[in-house]
Amino acid sequence: MTLGRTANAIKIKTDGGLRAVNCACCGPCEKSCVNASLKKILNNATSGTVNGLENTFFYFNGPNSWFAFWFIALDFGTILYSTLYDDGCFTFEAGGTGFGYLTTGTIKCPPPFGDDYTYEEKTYTLNGFSFPCVSAMQKKPPGPRTPFPPPAFVFS
Repeated sequence: MTLGRTANAIKIKTDGGLRAVNCACCGPCEKSCVNASLKKILNNATSGTVNGLENTFFYFNGPNSWFAFWFIALDFGTILYSTLYDDGCFTFEAGGTGFGYLTTGTIKCPPPFGDDYTYEEKTYTLNGFSFPCVSAMQKKPPGPRTPFPPPAFVFS
C-alpha cells in the first residue's frame, strides 16, 4: 500500500480492503483526484487541448508528472490556462486580461482573493469526467470583465 503525506498528516484512503484507492495529495480545495482509467491516460499524456485549442507548452516534470499551458490571444485580451498533473492529481488555474479567474476547488474552500470578489461554483471536464471548480470575479473591477466558461480539457 502506498501512503500519502501532507504537511500535517499521513493519509490513507481505502475501499475497505488493504489497498489505497485514491491519491493522498488531493482534496476539495487542492486538486482533483482522477479514477484509474483516467490516471492511465494522464500518466502517458504528451499533449492536450482546452476547449478544442492545442496546448502552447507541455513540459514533463518527472515520471507521471507534467505541466501544460495555453496562451490564447483574443481581440479583447489574453487568457492563460495553467495545468499541473502529478500521478493521479490534477489542478488548473485560468485568468487573463478582461476576464475573471477560475481554479480547481469548491465554493466551500477559503476564497483565494478575499471579500473583494464574488465566487461561483462551476464544473469543468477532464477527458469527459466532471470536476468542481470556482469562478472569481471582482466586485468592482477596473474595467469590464467576462466570466470564464468552464474549460473542457482533453489529454492524450
